[in-house]
Amino acid sequence: MEILDVLERTRGSLSAADAFLALIEIASAGSEDISGSMNHDQVARAKGAGVLPIIDGAAKVLRAMPRALQFKKMTAALDQSIDPALDGIWMRESAARQIVHMIRGSSSVRFSFSATFRPCLSYAVETAERGGNTRLVYLTPNAEEARLMSSLVRLLDLYEYIKVEEGWAWHHQDQKSAEIEVMFPPFGLDLREDLTIPAPVLASIGIMDGKIGRLTAENVTLAYALECVQGRAIVATTDGEMFRMVGIEPIIRRNLIDSGRLRAVMGIPGGLAFSNTSIRTNLVLLSDRSAEETCDAVWFADLGHDAVAVRGRRGRLEVREDVRWLDILTQSSITDAGLARDVPRAEIVANNFVLLTDRYLNTGPRDRIDQLLAKSEVVHLEDVAELIRPMSLSRDDVGDYTLRESAPSDISERGFLEEPSRTVQVDRAKYVKAYNQQLRSGDLVLAVKGSVGVIGMVPEHVPGDGEPEIWTAGQSMMILRPKKRSGISPLALYEYLSNGTVQSFIRSLAGGAAIQSLSIKDIKNIPIPLPDPETVARIEAAFAERMATFDKIDDLKKQLEEVRSTEWPHHLL
Repeated sequence: MEILDVLERTRGSLSAADAFLALIEIASAGSEDISGSMNHDQVARAKGAGVLPIIDGAAKVLRAMPRALQFKKMTAALDQSIDPALDGIWMRESAARQIVHMIRGSSSVRFSFSATFRPCLSYAVETAERGGNTRLVYLTPNAEEARLMSSLVRLLDLYEYIKVEEGWAWHHQDQKSAEIEVMFPPFGLDLREDLTIPAPVLASIGIMDGKIGRLTAENVTLAYALECVQGRAIVATTDGEMFRMVGIEPIIRRNLIDSGRLRAVMGIPGGLAFSNTSIRTNLVLLSDRSAEETCDAVWFADLGHDAVAVRGRRGRLEVREDVRWLDILTQSSITDAGLARDVPRAEIVANNFVLLTDRYLNTGPRDRIDQLLAKSEVVHLEDVAELIRPMSLSRDDVGDYTLRESAPSDISERGFLEEPSRTVQVDRAKYVKAYNQQLRSGDLVLAVKGSVGVIGMVPEHVPGDGEPEIWTAGQSMMILRPKKRSGISPLALYEYLSNGTVQSFIRSLAGGAAIQSLSIKDIKNIPIPLPDPETVARIEAAFAERMATFDKIDDLKKQLEEVRSTEWPHHLL
């Protein structure tokens, strides 16, 4: 019996999720009379849709299978992504197997939140099949997911292994500390209205006496793990928690480092672990609170590295068959600094406590840049350029002035900013307010959000002061206005920042969940080598030659179009 075949037979009458849940509910009921199960929502839906006999027959077949085969059939069905409604609970098989490896041998594990559903179930089945002894708790704030897990516990006869509870990670009924906590909170979920978050957790992130902060399931879980969890912990987060420079997140990261418990941060490419999101994530590993030694360095690992991941079906990254993430944590023989390395506290502090793997493992570009910097006088970007972050200026219904807001897409192949396509009509007051962010010849514009690192030069023909239509920078851009006293050539600054190696380095500084961005502090500290006058002269000559080559290319393109236009059917249409 294939579960997918049953779901196909009920299509049109029930959603795949409802049919699957009804199947599990009926199968887990054992020999109970399903006719009296109308109080069960899924069974009631199946009966109302007229497909209850089909599902009941499949449930009897499923119930008669040995546990290992039952589990195999159910996971195979869920791996086919039978319904988006079940995606939130279903971690991809290769990643779930890696989590099981990391906790194997633990006598007690508490799994919190929906996304830990599969690792919890997999670990329980594995332990039961080998006759092991372990105590597991599955804790979720979702009543339907708690009910599904309870049904599977009955069906797979896992009473001795899994206890199901309903609530948040900090609501667990069993006050005994688990040997390890696995917590995969829902990404971006707003918890500002949750009044059940423990006071010590809030106090640890500076929220007391009614103070309001941006509380999410991720940052609260990280703070809870650090403040309240006694044993080891594995917490999943998005890049935003590891990078954001304002609010609660930088406090949490500082607390993580100061605690000495942060053992490792493992970066996971989007789609490799969680089936319902393509957002890049991280596994944050905390050591036992009672550990005698504190962590003076943090082990960073890139789980998307070619050595541990490979492109599979549909181009998605898969964990290599012969790889165990646990081994990456324990292999002292790893020499590839792009895969993993120990990062000392001092280096993390110098990087504003940012905990992104790209920041510490993308070492190739920085090493090559350092070789150049060693031969030059070096300053920071803020020393040679005024950094101007544009203000948001809303459109007016009636306005006599036009602002053309630049975007990364307005930068041409030649490197110059072309006339921005987006226009905003404003009144006189906003026009005057936009004076400082008006683009002037010699300015550079740097993309700090989205297309991070893209850089362009503002041309000489840009509208000047007092004209009714001016160019400005959009919200995703920052203006770099070279300081006259610095003596740096705007062209030399552009050539350096647009170099491919430097671009890779700048992108390694970016962070964020869905949209990448650069922090102002990182931008200010970008190292800039100062070329001597002879080098500047060569830069200018080479640039002029490059522009002449672009002119020739444009002429050739024009000739090609002219030749094409004389032939059929182009000369007739």
